[in-house]
Amino acid sequence: MLSPHSKGLFHRAISQSGSTRCPWALQNTVGDYTKALAKDLNCPTSDPRQLVDCLRSKRAKQLLMTRKTTLLNFGLCMYPITFGPRIDKERSSPFLPDDPEQLLTLGQFNPVPFIFGLNEKEGGLFGASLLTFPGKSMRAFKRDQVNNIRYTLGMQKRLDGYEIAQKAHHHYFIGNTKKSCNIPDQYADLTSDFSFFKCVDESVKLWSKYSASPTYYYQYAYRYKLDYAAITQFPNQIDFGVVHGDELMMMFTNKDSPIIKHPNDIKVSNTLIDLWTSFATNGVPKSNLILGDWLPVTEGQTLSVICCLILQCQSDEPQPTVNIPSLGGLRGSRMVSSSGRKFHAFRGIPYAEPPVGNLRFNDPIPAKPWIGNVLDATKEGPSCLQYDLLYGITLNGQEDCLVLNVYTHNMNNSTKNTSVPVMVWIHGGGFVTGSGNSESDFYGPGHIMDRDVVFMTLNYRLGPFGFLSTEDAEAPGNYGLLDQTLAIKWVKEHISNFGGNPNSITIFGESAGGASVEFQILSPHSKGLFHRAIAQSGATGCPWALPKSVGEYTRILAEDLNCPTSNSRELLDCMRKTEAEKIMDSMKKLMIPILLSMCPFAFGPRIDSERLSPFLPDSPQSLVQRKQFNQVPVIFGLTQDEGGLFAANLATIDGKNLEAFKKDPVNALLYSMAMEKQKYGLEIARKAYNHYFLDNESNDIVKQFGEFISDICVFKCVDDSVQLLSQYNDQSVYYYHYSHRGQHSITKMLDLPKDADFGVCHADELMLMFSSNLIPPMTDPNDIKVSKMIFDLWTSFSANGVPQSDEIIGHWLPTTQQQPRYLQIDLESPILVNDVMPFHSRLDFWTTLFGSYSGVPTKEEL
Repeated sequence: MLSPHSKGLFHRAISQSGSTRCPWALQNTVGDYTKALAKDLNCPTSDPRQLVDCLRSKRAKQLLMTRKTTLLNFGLCMYPITFGPRIDKERSSPFLPDDPEQLLTLGQFNPVPFIFGLNEKEGGLFGASLLTFPGKSMRAFKRDQVNNIRYTLGMQKRLDGYEIAQKAHHHYFIGNTKKSCNIPDQYADLTSDFSFFKCVDESVKLWSKYSASPTYYYQYAYRYKLDYAAITQFPNQIDFGVVHGDELMMMFTNKDSPIIKHPNDIKVSNTLIDLWTSFATNGVPKSNLILGDWLPVTEGQTLSVICCLILQCQSDEPQPTVNIPSLGGLRGSRMVSSSGRKFHAFRGIPYAEPPVGNLRFNDPIPAKPWIGNVLDATKEGPSCLQYDLLYGITLNGQEDCLVLNVYTHNMNNSTKNTSVPVMVWIHGGGFVTGSGNSESDFYGPGHIMDRDVVFMTLNYRLGPFGFLSTEDAEAPGNYGLLDQTLAIKWVKEHISNFGGNPNSITIFGESAGGASVEFQILSPHSKGLFHRAIAQSGATGCPWALPKSVGEYTRILAEDLNCPTSNSRELLDCMRKTEAEKIMDSMKKLMIPILLSMCPFAFGPRIDSERLSPFLPDSPQSLVQRKQFNQVPVIFGLTQDEGGLFAANLATIDGKNLEAFKKDPVNALLYSMAMEKQKYGLEIARKAYNHYFLDNESNDIVKQFGEFISDICVFKCVDDSVQLLSQYNDQSVYYYHYSHRGQHSITKMLDLPKDADFGVCHADELMLMFSSNLIPPMTDPNDIKVSKMIFDLWTSFSANGVPQSDEIIGHWLPTTQQQPRYLQIDLESPILVNDVMPFHSRLDFWTTLFGSYSGVPTKEEL
């Protein structure tokens, strides 16, 4: 259209999802990348003729393989553009003699009838690309989000490119107030807007202004049964919308493309071909399948007739809806389990008012009803504000985050409905990171929804927003735990509308989620809200679960933000007026020294006895000994090498964490035990260092650190809780030891040497429990068998309080004071062991050490 070389060669044109103004379409850095390519191939770069002669002498494969290296350097933007069209006015007869806008303004173009168009969510394909090779693309993006965005915008060579990318990052990722705020969706919005919508829309305005021939404009919004994102092997439970390239499914056939069978698909395909072929015939797009005529865009009109809708044909399976009488309606989506069972998903449901303004650092308030309206519950909500510690310290989420997700097979209005057990998952993450989501986190419903349960996940406030405290009635803390309680109460009140049994609710969680489960058992606020509990790799007595210095860190944080610290009310008033990002920036300063220990504990749960109605009125041990807790059947358990995950952080390829640890190992251990503010903390840390590192036969620092973390951060505290509850709980207490070495480990998400082996570490069982973007597909037959075993046990326990599975040898009996026992969960010998845990003798060191210091916090406080 713009090139003088094409004059008179064609008479009409259709441009689908692209224009010359798009950042990927017209490159201004081709020369730089040409020199970079030549340099890699040992070609001269100062003389153009010598450079070209040299490159012509190379094999084509050499050029492509060398370009691949260039793509690795510049390609984190998901569609790396190093070579592309450019203004070639130095040519004697240029193909593109000037900027496209200038050529249009001067009338130097081929004025023929033109159709431009876009798909509803062009960027969905590129958002989906973050989820390929589970974990790798997402890790690469999260490590340097601003730079990735800079390359996406094609501004890597502009002086102000980084600044523009920062502002785009803030707009789409940090300041995003959309209900759906997971990173792939945010990236999809960014690429949709800048890489397609903006540039195509600008071209339409220019052509409609300067061309004498008609310019037509469309938006394609039809949802085909199998879209382009689906056939490119992205996670099948993710909805990317009508993405870049989806209309091609309706236009072309090849040996790999599925056959169009559905009547709506056929109708849309016929509409497209009608429009395109009639336009090719006479320059006017027509079809009997659209209502009215498709008129061209005129100057000043920014939105044209939308074709192909244009046709948003209804599927034979409409979106599921549910009406909650006291709240309002919800519109959900359909998903498919790992074995192919269809189920309904209602995601991003608000259970509390946004905790902003005066509700920041305050107890949650139930969400206001929306009676008479139908709320869109087709997408997950945002994570709560946090730093992502697994992929580097990157800021994610937002304050308005108190939402939950419900997955069910049958609603109350189904003729097939029978009330089924409800399982409520509480995510882990050290009370500073994590979410209940599947698209940006681990907790996809694919595996568990093979079973007859209603499954629910939730978000709760984290870090200072969830646990800041002035240690008095002004700000007693524990807001994140109260969020959990309110969400469980929501389930108790409303889950019958989703086919769930409100009298058969099991709460379960891992790590901080496991500790949260025990906190809910202990809290008077949770009385009667649930009936069974499963705590995986976490307990209230773990040092990271009940830190002792929340008040002191609150004052340090306030001081850094120039807020008064002597008066609690003034401190809170000041911090409530402070931007959330500034609070997180200050929080980051607190995290840096603590990160050496791999466990940041500045803010977390606390005994809030100064509250009028305390969540945790006394120490866990005291509450259990006085039988002031919710007596329900409970499962506790551990993985074989809990500390392996944290040891793996020392072993990353760059070596920075290991060097930091070596510089001050005693201080790292001190923070790992959350005893940095305690009287005897440093002395205890020194003795622990001597025991695990100096007196240990192994010289492997990483392995020694793993054993230290296993013993003090998980084994001892979980074992203490099991012993206490088995003595004072009138209900059964079960205990397990997970030792199955699966095909996938959470440590494989870190940048580690390929042969690194950290055992069966913290959170490894999650690889067999959940399906998500971050977890590779489960294909190993042994993993599938162990996964079945876990869900047999968990779901039978949720149904009747007795964990059972045909995959284990014999029966899993409760542990007691008289007869300690645990279930060994692995492939080779899934059997009940009538003995203490295999690590039990290692805990004698800690029992003796703590006992030698008077005034040292007791075991339930550590």
